[in-house]
Amino acid sequence: MGDQIKHTKNWKKYLLIGSVGLNLIFAGLIVGAVIKGKPEQRSAAPMGNMRAVMSALPDEKRNELRAIFDQNKSKNKFDRAKFRAAAESISKAVEAVPFNRAALEAAFDQQQNMVSVAAKSGSQAFVEVISNMTDEERMVFSKHMRENHKKSKRKKDK
Repeated sequence: MGDQIKHTKNWKKYLLIGSVGLNLIFAGLIVGAVIKGKPEQRSAAPMGNMRAVMSALPDEKRNELRAIFDQNKSKNKFDRAKFRAAAESISKAVEAVPFNRAALEAAFDQQQNMVSVAAKSGSQAFVEVISNMTDEERMVFSKHMRENHKKSKRKKDK
């Protein structure tokens, strides 16, 4: 009978140790997140960064832009399989013996053309939305872009 009581006490002891351990892990995660602070905003404000440009747009213009993207979705669809195939072509060209510079350049050109088509389509949508803005709306938009750029610059300088 003495063995049964001793066995029951050990079970509770291990459960308590496990519970305290889990609580310490969660407390450590929370403290670490608080110390680290908010994640940095990745959007800088140069014109080439579409996400930054979009964040500077007023909500109604952002919705207009999304509608344009949705209308052209099938035309602008980025084919990931073709992009991966182009990346594989680059790898094969790099590994080729004897090395063929022209093959490597052609593989890079193929991949860059895919990215260029997608970027051009996005840029055209932005141009369409921005060109439909009034002078005042464009000034406010420009001001927001500059503010975003300054915020981004300050964070990078820290």
